Amino acid sequence: MKQSLILEICQAWCKLSRKEKIKLLQQFEECNAAFQKREVREVVENSSLEKGTAAVYSYDAPSYIFLSTLRDDNNAIDVLSDVYHEGFHAYVDDFFHDKSDLSLFSNVDAERMFKERELQHLLYNRAMQEGLLTLFSLKYYEEKLVRIETCLYFLYNLLQSCENLHDVNCILQLYHDHIMGAFYNYDRYAHMVDKTSKIQYDQLMALVQTVDIMFFKDHLQSISTTKEIHDVVHPQLLRHFEKNFKVFTRLQGEMRSLSRQQLTREFVKNIIEYTKAK
Repeated sequence: MKQSLILEICQAWCKLSRKEKIKLLQQFEECNAAFQKREVREVVENSSLEKGTAAVYSYDAPSYIFLSTLRDDNNAIDVLSDVYHEGFHAYVDDFFHDKSDLSLFSNVDAERMFKERELQHLLYNRAMQEGLLTLFSLKYYEEKLVRIETCLYFLYNLLQSCENLHDVNCILQLYHDHIMGAFYNYDRYAHMVDKTSKIQYDQLMALVQTVDIMFFKDHLQSISTTKEIHDVVHPQLLRHFEKNFKVFTRLQGEMRSLSRQQLTREFVKNIIEYTKAK
């Protein structure tokens, strides 16, 4: 298996001091920023983050990616995922501030992304008044886009390390348990919250666009970016992810041993198709 920074960090994680971990996470952020052609952020620990919050990118402090204080039981791939996730929020922020083009692995609904960015403050305020901040944080379009892009980025990098089918099997559990599994849980939870809320997200959007915008136009965010969006830059990878996510979702209710066996078989089959299509 070819070595990569992701694998290097995962393999060494348990032996590293907190200072060494932050140094490698900063290196990871620098690699991500170079890949995306955006500004590098400084990765720092912040013990004052809200309980349950693993990481944050804040518009009020756009030079940083804040991590909750690292613990001995933190899993390396989860922390790496948090760094990439918040770095992608920074990437989108740079795009809207006319600093960098946006190149994506997935399809993007640009019209919706621009509209929600323009209405962001109104959406947040309405969600806060209605007690729907969880719904807003889960269903805001940029959030789903970032989560999909995080999955695709890790899949892309892990596959680059694979030299044979044995390597594919080695990265299977790492990817499905910590990357695709996290996306599955998010997608399922977001859907459940939307369906059980007193106001569903589409209704929240409609309320903001028909009522709030009439009275609070001064809260609209001005968008003047001249940068471009390049989506689906790697169509084979996206098709591979979509196929495997369907399999992953279908097998969640079955016995774990059976699911793992079937998932491995489907994943390897799709890897072969993906490799031939490259």
